[in-house]
Amino acid sequence: ADHDTVLDTTNFQRQVVADEGVWVVKFHSPRCGTCQEFAPVWGKFAGKVGAKARFGVVDIDTKDGMALAKQLSALEDGIPSVRVFKMSADSEGVLLWADWEIPKASFLVEQLQAEVGEQLSGGR
Repeated sequence: ADHDTVLDTTNFQRQVVADEGVWVVKFHSPRCGTCQEFAPVWGKFAGKVGAKARFGVVDIDTKDGMALAKQLSALEDGIPSVRVFKMSADSEGVLLWADWEIPKASFLVEQLQAEVGEQLSGGR
């Protein structure tokens, strides 16, 4: 998970919204069981996508992380959940996955490709 950028209200605009590239962002809490189960899948998913997208994590147990999750209404999707932010000025993102049922990494890759397609294959 070393390639994950920790995101919160202090850096979200600068890192994600201002970036032309694709960002995939996970909302989670280190204390939630489902989040812990999802962690290895997230790692595999990031590995498969590689440098075609950037990966960020929002920890809702931190004050600024929770503030960002609220700002994006991410808590309504449940935790853990994953959103994709395409092109710059996308400050809402599109929900990629949120569920109790842990998906396979390949499913997330398919979802991401369906969502961003061209933009993903073109690299950066």
